[in-house]
Amino acid sequence: ARLNALGANLSATAASGMTVRLLWDNAHNMEGNVSTDGRWLSFIDWDGGGDVAIRDLVNGTSRRVNDAGDWPKSKFSVEMTTLSPDGKQIAYQWSDYRVAGRFDYAIRVVGADGKGDRTLYQPEGGDPAPYAWLPDGKRIAVVDYGKAKGKPTQLLLMNVSDGKFISRATINGGVQEVVFSPDGRWVAYSVTREAAWSGELFIASTGGSEAPRKLSAHPAGERLLGWSPDGGYVLILSERSGSPGAWLLPVADGNVTGEAVLVKSGLSSRI
Repeated sequence: ARLNALGANLSATAASGMTVRLLWDNAHNMEGNVSTDGRWLSFIDWDGGGDVAIRDLVNGTSRRVNDAGDWPKSKFSVEMTTLSPDGKQIAYQWSDYRVAGRFDYAIRVVGADGKGDRTLYQPEGGDPAPYAWLPDGKRIAVVDYGKAKGKPTQLLLMNVSDGKFISRATINGGVQEVVFSPDGRWVAYSVTREAAWSGELFIASTGGSEAPRKLSAHPAGERLLGWSPDGGYVLILSERSGSPGAWLLPVADGNVTGEAVLVKSGLSSRI
């Protein structure tokens, strides 16, 4: 939704630039994302005790989706949320601190209407976080940071209906963003460098038939912002011009096909 204004023509986009507008003043620690139509935003309502919540960005109202309890008294916590493309389901990381010295994590899914709250994935000794839904709303990307000794960080694609894995890839580093191409064939993700706000960009087939490949590894470091509606460009945040800016990187079939073009300068590295 954030890229709809970019259009499909790279040169026209670069010439016209991007438009930035305020959607929610004084928002804090949202830990969520926006629906495809740009209307709904999932977030954590820390003012209400750390519940999963949803905001209508058109009329500016918010409502609680579930009751996670009064953190920290409840010993439960919602750490991260991600909204399905149609705005009807929310996946979230559920943390259980009831046993002293132990942290149990799970991926749960709840309807935006508060119904059907259920556990999707709960690995032993893992630390899974939901990052993004595929465009079809039937699959989701989960990064499991593998807190158990010797367990690597993995990017998992799984069915929302039953939690079965579609594919998995081992990652060396922390993950900041995961975004899918509009047709659902490709997943791009950013892997952070040590003590850096940005890092390297990778792309892989959602079918798991190919090994992930580097999308970009610029010395300045970069992050992902999204895809263009036609899937022909990946929007990235980069300091390749000396300061943070938004760039369009042309791609086709999982490969970079040309040079990136600056479309918005003067941005913050904390986008």
